[in-house]
Amino acid sequence: WSAIYFALVYSCAYRFDRATLIKCAKVLFFTLLAVWFIACCVSLYQYAAQIGYRYVVNPLGKDASTTRQGFYDSRLFGIFYTLNHAAYISLLFLIGCIFYFIKSPHRSVRIALVLICLCLGSHILLSGSRSARISLIVVAAVGTWLLVRRRMQGKGFKQRALPLALAVVMAVVAIGGTAGWKAALRHVPYLAQETIYWLDGGTANPNH
Repeated sequence: WSAIYFALVYSCAYRFDRATLIKCAKVLFFTLLAVWFIACCVSLYQYAAQIGYRYVVNPLGKDASTTRQGFYDSRLFGIFYTLNHAAYISLLFLIGCIFYFIKSPHRSVRIALVLICLCLGSHILLSGSRSARISLIVVAAVGTWLLVRRRMQGKGFKQRALPLALAVVMAVVAIGGTAGWKAALRHVPYLAQETIYWLDGGTANPNH
């Protein structure tokens, strides 16, 4: 498999011209993003409905070991096999969405990307993966540093210090923002139960 990756996938950068490579990367990204976004939506529904269970990894194999699914042990495993791996994949898609948000001139595309970012960010925070959350904060700080540094010209002290200072500020904002975001998400299951109770005309028990 490694030989196939190097022979076919990595060599695309040399076999394609720049415009074709960018177009193929964009199509591939949004195709995979659509699949991952649906999976995240299902996982977030499991959190809102407080659905959690254990599932046999390979029902046909001799190994009858189980894995946690849905919202289990106060962490969102969702429909993914590995919690940390899924959180990092969501982080990578989040970075890609931010990139295309900056590049896209269409307002409708930007609105859709913001909604997708909210979904991906919620999945990362609810997963409880500390490393993924720290990576999210680092991405916010480094991204701010790169954007500000790119817009500023010159090599003086101000041109070097200002991007770094804004990156530190963004890191602090990201720490507080993710903490507030996660705190707000704790109310989602209760609001979902209240909504179902209201739609049922007040006949259902809001505690179940």
